Amino acid sequence: MARGLSDTDPVDALTLAALGILAFVAQTLSHEAVGHGSLCVLFGGRIVLIAPFYMQCTIQPWTMVAAGPGANLLEGLVAYLLLRRASGKAGPAVYWLWLFFLQTWLVAAGYLLVGAISMFGDWGVLFAGVQPSLLWRIPAGVVAIVFYGITLNLGARTFAAMSGLELLNTAARARLFLLPMGAAAVVAVAAQLYGQGTGLLGIALALGCTLVVGWSMMTIARNPGGVRAAGRGLALPFSPVIVSLGAVVGLAFILFIGPGLSFSFQ
Repeated sequence: MARGLSDTDPVDALTLAALGILAFVAQTLSHEAVGHGSLCVLFGGRIVLIAPFYMQCTIQPWTMVAAGPGANLLEGLVAYLLLRRASGKAGPAVYWLWLFFLQTWLVAAGYLLVGAISMFGDWGVLFAGVQPSLLWRIPAGVVAIVFYGITLNLGARTFAAMSGLELLNTAARARLFLLPMGAAAVVAVAAQLYGQGTGLLGIALALGCTLVVGWSMMTIARNPGGVRAAGRGLALPFSPVIVSLGAVVGLAFILFIGPGLSFSFQ
């Protein structure tokens, strides 16, 4: 039977913070390097720069532009399918996968919504030839909102199934959801400030990909009706390996990706 969070479910704060950082870095680099970057190279271009929230290539075919959001959608789907197979106590690897799934698809949905509202980013480039722009912006905005809601529902269902927990109070949700995304926000904002300056757009992107995702996850409060719990709670005790890895990856992201990792020597 599903149950609430208790002392028998160790959820160490530093381990949760590290998992949030690792999920954010994986999501960001999968969009920029794996998505845009792989198609850049595949079509004969050369990666010039990879920064926290953009990349530069010597060419810009529409397929390369679409590959960033496409990578988020595909990787999120793979993560979701793997989560559906999780059973037993949810350990760090499973919880990281869950965080990665939520962040990947929520960021993808949010990015589409922002593009529909402001024509900013990949979607504005992809649909630049559609005039008047409202012909794509209105349906894209509707799709983004629906997709955001579906993702949160799937997140609630997979969380309930993998952990066996339900009826989480505000303190438990803040610890499990907001804390890891808050740690990711610290890394994202630090990378932006250190490498890109104090521009409001960059800060907004950093917070949107992390803290906004965390606040959205706070709506996951209970086991949706009909979800059978395969898991038996959470097993997230203090892990020096995970905490160290999160610290190293977060610091490297700030110092190297923040200013933009240059490939101009190629």
